[in-house]
Amino acid sequence: MALFSVPAKAENLAEALEKAYAENPSLSAQRARTRAADELKTQANAAYGPSIDATGNYIYTRQSSNGLFGGINEGGATDYTVTLNQPFFTFGRLAAGQNIARAQRLAERESLRLAEQTLIAETVLVYVGVQRDLALYGARLQIAALLDEQFEITKRRFELRASTVTDVEQVDNQRQIARALAEEALATLEASANEYRRIVGKYPGELEPLPTTPILPQLEELLRIADQTSPQIGVAAFSENAARQLVALRRAERMPTVSGIAGARRIPATPFDDSRRALQGFAGISITMPVYRGGALGSRIREASELAQAARFDREEVRRGVRSDASSNWAQAQAARRVAPIYQEAVQSGQEALLNARRQETAGLRTSREIIDITNDLLNARINAINAAANGYTASVLTLFEAGLLDPAMFSARVEPYDPDGYDPFFAGFAGLPLRPVLAPIDRIFVEDRLDDIVIYYENAYGWEVPQPPVVDTADEALTGENKDTEYPDIFPTPRFVPNAESQASGSDSLD
Repeated sequence: MALFSVPAKAENLAEALEKAYAENPSLSAQRARTRAADELKTQANAAYGPSIDATGNYIYTRQSSNGLFGGINEGGATDYTVTLNQPFFTFGRLAAGQNIARAQRLAERESLRLAEQTLIAETVLVYVGVQRDLALYGARLQIAALLDEQFEITKRRFELRASTVTDVEQVDNQRQIARALAEEALATLEASANEYRRIVGKYPGELEPLPTTPILPQLEELLRIADQTSPQIGVAAFSENAARQLVALRRAERMPTVSGIAGARRIPATPFDDSRRALQGFAGISITMPVYRGGALGSRIREASELAQAARFDREEVRRGVRSDASSNWAQAQAARRVAPIYQEAVQSGQEALLNARRQETAGLRTSREIIDITNDLLNARINAINAAANGYTASVLTLFEAGLLDPAMFSARVEPYDPDGYDPFFAGFAGLPLRPVLAPIDRIFVEDRLDDIVIYYENAYGWEVPQPPVVDTADEALTGENKDTEYPDIFPTPRFVPNAESQASGSDSLD
């Protein structure tokens, strides 16, 4: 029995997409990560502003001394310090931090777009999967019912001595197998229903037919668009940018930092009495520069450079993967569009063949074994027709997914788009004030993000021309490879046994 019930009203793909958009936890999690990445921008901007720290201490002291005026002094005292630190020049350190934050923020936004594309694709795929598996289950049940009918016919013919007990057993064997396969098809359908529930949030009910297959661009145009709009490529590109800016940050860490400091301090006159105290104020300029770190600074620069180069190669690898998957799915979609009507004709031919064969069996012109074979041929045609229709639809959707072109509106779904710019905490705009507008342009002058040149071999071919296979004239030649007019490449050579002289003399066929 199926794990889901059928409600009175059928649901469509648009409704499934709307529900998935509203309640899918994976998409909600990525939106939260995107908002978290927006805070990186605020933190990078805040580094230009002043920082104020307060320190307070209470220290109890006991001191004993000898001599004429010796004795024991003890007591507690407090001291307080408030310090303001305002960076003036970091020679690119803060600007590189801003660049890294911006790249990471944009990478997360591309990840959000990828999550949205993934949700659309997964929702369509599980919707198609339930419909496909339900149709396959129905085909299995129908074939099992046909074989049950054939079993009854064969039993009656056996009673009339028009068939043998072997015929009855053969049909019974096939109908039992058909029943078992129908149970397995039901289990597959229930698994698809559970996957539907995971993506959409509830079990599927009665599903309406799919809308029209989305229109695909030509392959060359599709790959050109994918280079610009694929979120997978976008994530890799911004990740590479962040890695490059990390190199700039590591180089800036070798430079000095010029800051202004100011503060106030309250200190006790003696460490034993808090009643007498002094107040101090101070202001000045602080210059800090690393002189020697045991080689750690140079190592960090080299590490960042290698990671940046790896990110460049990763970006090209992602690009190649997107192009490969998009091309493969595009070819599958085109093939499914061509073969779907062929399989439909095969189903019609199989139905007519089975009907005529049953009539011929009544006249004694067909055996039960032939009826079984024709029934199984009809089953295979139906399964292929169902799979071809489902594969064509999913291949079209996956093609658009690779290019980043999926949109709920393609399937008539009305969803409220998520605006990542809508996340704007009130104090974010004040980060780094009052000097950030003045210091940031100056600090950016010193950003250095040069990398050693590396070579990436870009894959730019848009398509592949299928070579013509060798043509044979007869079926015998196709099986034996004996065609004197055609040269065949020896791709899979047939192993041959060549006896040695001793085995030839003895007539032995053993390998020695």
